[in-house]
Amino acid sequence: MKRKVALFGGSFNPLGTHHINIIKKLLPEFDEIIVVLCGPRPDKATTNDIEPVHRAAMADLALRGLPEKVRVDHADLSNNVFTRTHELEKRYGIRGEVWHVIGFDLVQGGSEGRAAIQREWERGEELWKESNFVVVKRSGYEWNEADLPPRHTVISPDHSGSSTEIRNRVFNHKPVDDLVAPEVAAYIKRYNLYRGIFPQQKAILELNRLKPFFVADEKNGKAVEIKNRSGESAGLKEANAIVVIGGDGTMLRAIRKYWALRLPFIGVNAGHQGFLLNEGDPDILNKPFVVYQLPLLSVLIKNSKGERIQTVGFADAWAERRGGQSAWFEVKLDGCFIPKVAGDGLLVATAAGSTGYARHIAGFSLPPYASHLILAGMNIAEPANWKNSVISRDAAVEFKTIGGKKRPVRGFVDGVPLGDIESMRVSQSRVAAVELAFLRESDIVAKHTRLNLPYLIS
Repeated sequence: MKRKVALFGGSFNPLGTHHINIIKKLLPEFDEIIVVLCGPRPDKATTNDIEPVHRAAMADLALRGLPEKVRVDHADLSNNVFTRTHELEKRYGIRGEVWHVIGFDLVQGGSEGRAAIQREWERGEELWKESNFVVVKRSGYEWNEADLPPRHTVISPDHSGSSTEIRNRVFNHKPVDDLVAPEVAAYIKRYNLYRGIFPQQKAILELNRLKPFFVADEKNGKAVEIKNRSGESAGLKEANAIVVIGGDGTMLRAIRKYWALRLPFIGVNAGHQGFLLNEGDPDILNKPFVVYQLPLLSVLIKNSKGERIQTVGFADAWAERRGGQSAWFEVKLDGCFIPKVAGDGLLVATAAGSTGYARHIAGFSLPPYASHLILAGMNIAEPANWKNSVISRDAAVEFKTIGGKKRPVRGFVDGVPLGDIESMRVSQSRVAAVELAFLRESDIVAKHTRLNLPYLIS
């Protein structure tokens, strides 16, 4: 029997319990349910009212705990595009029989050829006749069986609702606990979303009761000792925070492994500098924290075998020479290019990650909340006037090796080796971010100030 794949596309701004109830209705009938977060929609300006990362995070939080066959497609949001329905059908057709989940409002008037699908969708008439639709009954619309497309099934969720109602309630300072998951309600409150004001990047972390999942550097005796004194670790499904015990390297590895859970990370320093962690013992876990939402890098690598590897990084990504000869690169930056850069290597760093390796390469760092990236070179010989630069957070940088066999180049993300590469494309992700929590005395912004002004006296 052919697999059945449900494509549930929309703005999900935010994803509410009414969406979850639809998904629960789909669970018994489908082998896979893909929630497709759309990019900028030509027909709905409100899609762009908040940063894409917030829509992505709230969708992931809302669906946490549902079966693994439910997953989120962030591709459109990540690439800032709007993929048409017929293109989605082609993309997912290789996975099984595709069914599009839609509201009845999109088929109303179908018996007379006036449905939105028929009139407004690209290749709408073709989709109407040939595609499969799961039609969701919605309150406020007069039901007419004759309006339904030829290939359809109908579901009636337990209760109706709308993202518009959620946004309106938040704007008017009314509770939304009955319309969204608790984690989503807390997220909206934390970042002042939908209130008509600029969302904040720094917020107070409010956890009624800490349920930590511990990640410790098992090779670090101090880290293991702190973990053993910190109590029992919650499971990943029950945890409401990731507590990382070790050094900055331990934190970087934990972020790369667990960021998609959308849980705040609380660091306890058992290493050396511990720029991304808090100083103290397990007792700090009972103290109030501020939290910063910090973006991750999106890194696409083509290795020496021609394979493409997509990954994320918190701090930096770089390419460096593997042999005795200098590395040669062609560099592309948002439609412009440098035909040849010769030196030991090239690096791109986030603002929050610029206090580590990048600071030694670039000679400077950025405030953690800055909306910029750093592009830096390692011992650049050509061009002779090379300068390390601050570039826009919206920039995409690509390094392409020249003469790779003679001048082999290897790639790294957050210090993790990825082997020999032919090219590396780095940009700030629009959907991947991490929440880092700090005590007041360990605040990452204050640390950055002291790093650049070590002679300050408190």
